[in-house]
Amino acid sequence: MEVKGKITHVLEQVKGTSAKGDWTKQTFVILEDKEQYPKSIAIDVFNEKVNIPAIGTKVNAFINIDSREYEGRWFTNIGVWKMDIVGEVKHETPPPATEPLETDDLPF
Repeated sequence: MEVKGKITHVLEQVKGTSAKGDWTKQTFVILEDKEQYPKSIAIDVFNEKVNIPAIGTKVNAFINIDSREYEGRWFTNIGVWKMDIVGEVKHETPPPATEPLETDDLPF
């Protein structure tokens, strides 16, 4: 499945250890590029498979949705396996400040 949108949040990394060894997880949020009723989607990255771009970057994220049952409750995970950057964040640099010109040419 593909999700197109802009990254709005990048959460802190979470680290842990399981029966399979050490793992790292990081979550980021994409706001969909829909005109009407855009949704925010929290997506997980495990073990640094994908580098998460800066907040404000437009991306196409290719995701897998997986649900599992644990003690009668269901949990859903949305994980990314590939991400293409569509547009970089443009930080406009302000023009350099110009100092006022001092002239000795007085009109009188």
